[in-house]
Amino acid sequence: MALDGLSINDDILIVRGLPAAGSYDVYMDGEWVLKTSSVELERGLRLQENERAPTFKQSLELARLNAKRNDEAVRPYRDLQGKMKGARRKYKDSPKELEDFRNSIAPELVKLLRLAETYENEIHELAVPKAYKLEVRLAE
Repeated sequence: MALDGLSINDDILIVRGLPAAGSYDVYMDGEWVLKTSSVELERGLRLQENERAPTFKQSLELARLNAKRNDEAVRPYRDLQGKMKGARRKYKDSPKELEDFRNSIAPELVKLLRLAETYENEIHELAVPKAYKLEVRLAE
């Protein structure tokens, strides 16, 4: 099968019936992305693996934003939850002190959850596939 091992998310360029054999330049949104051969274009190129491709840049930005979400919201939230778990052990015989501790961290937990949600919304907006102009030109 021609597309074995490929994901539905792969950004593949296949061009057949080129006017001439030889080298071609591929542009995405007006920016040069790569030089390739007519043979490779007929076989298919995975554009998402090219650092100059808009989809590659989008993936990098998504990874950066997700890392920021984890560093600023998710991990601190889990750390506070871990402190709550420790407080349950520490104050197992003192419900009032446990409640006081829970109340002391509750505002920070809410703040971190909201921050994580804000990042998740940004991530979902950024993850929407974007249309781009693709041009294949005979290399000079």
